[in-house]
Amino acid sequence: AAMLVGHPRHLAVPASSDAHSPQNIKGPGVSGHAGHSGAYPLGRMGTSGLVNMAPVNRAVSGIFGGADTDTKFTRGLAVCALTAVHVAASGALLHVAGGSVAMAAACLVVLVVLLAAQCAVLLGGTGQLVFVRSEMETIDGKAQMAVKAAQEGVGPVALSSLLDFWLLFTALLLSLGAGVTVINNLSQMVGAYAQLAPTAGMVTHSLLKLLACMNTLGRLASGALSDRLAARVSRVMFTVYCVAGMAAGQAFLSVGVSETAPLFGLVVGVSCVGWMYGSLFWAMPTLVMELFGAKHFGANRGLVGLSPAIGGYLLSTLLAGKVYAAAAGEDNNCVAGGACYRTTWTLNAGLGCCAVGLCWWLAQRRARRAPPNALSRIS
Repeated sequence: AAMLVGHPRHLAVPASSDAHSPQNIKGPGVSGHAGHSGAYPLGRMGTSGLVNMAPVNRAVSGIFGGADTDTKFTRGLAVCALTAVHVAASGALLHVAGGSVAMAAACLVVLVVLLAAQCAVLLGGTGQLVFVRSEMETIDGKAQMAVKAAQEGVGPVALSSLLDFWLLFTALLLSLGAGVTVINNLSQMVGAYAQLAPTAGMVTHSLLKLLACMNTLGRLASGALSDRLAARVSRVMFTVYCVAGMAAGQAFLSVGVSETAPLFGLVVGVSCVGWMYGSLFWAMPTLVMELFGAKHFGANRGLVGLSPAIGGYLLSTLLAGKVYAAAAGEDNNCVAGGACYRTTWTLNAGLGCCAVGLCWWLAQRRARRAPPNALSRIS
């Protein structure tokens, strides 16, 4: 349920006085006995006792007794799921029973019991019904697990079970794959314009040098700029801006390159793509370290590093190749200008917008699980 609908932003539950020893926590309204004051005791067995309630006591305490906030949150989700199933089943039963009053009353009683169980699960082991805010702990089970993974390090095997990994991997796949498309097809891009055909080789070499320079500057400048903005902008959010810049470069190549004077548009588009390509390659190892810890950095970096290779194959080899072949003549040489790649750049820009959304989602998840002043320390 939590994976589908997300965790509440400000959910808080009271913490038990001793989360790891629920048997030492008094239940609500129950007086403890020396040596064996358990939570929610239902009975005891003396030397002449006939009924042994100890197993039942342990079972009830295990569900409704004291626990840490994560455990209570998990129990609460389980009871919430049972309540949802009961509501759905009640609707079906009332339909079959023709709206019977007795059936409705029975369903209502079970619903009240489930709601009471929800309260008992969240308040178990505290002995109180009312709390002030300072006595409660804000929880987010999934977020705390991710923070723990970042602090202690998560291995490459467990990496595939983390949503953060797939958000980062997919965003880099789409954005870096778009950059690889420009790099791999730069020569054909220049040759597609008749105005540049006489000097196509020189223009191609110049654009490649420009792209390499912007790539290097993007890597250097992004690191320095991210450090200067660290107090206000997290590194994940900074990466969102880099991904958005890549999408903007693809959009400019789609609509900003003139058919009559294409050189200026190609220079601007290639410069933007080259700069953002370098920025994203700076962001990749930085985010791997920040999100998944340093313990398994080498292996994790290798996995995330597959994203530009896969993205390049999908967007450059498959997508751009098919678009170019569709516009080319019988000799498989396209000289139709912008028509040779315009569809590719448009689709890449759209996929870049999807990458922006995924990376922004990752940034929001990251911001939720950190205190207000933690982002500057983490970043």
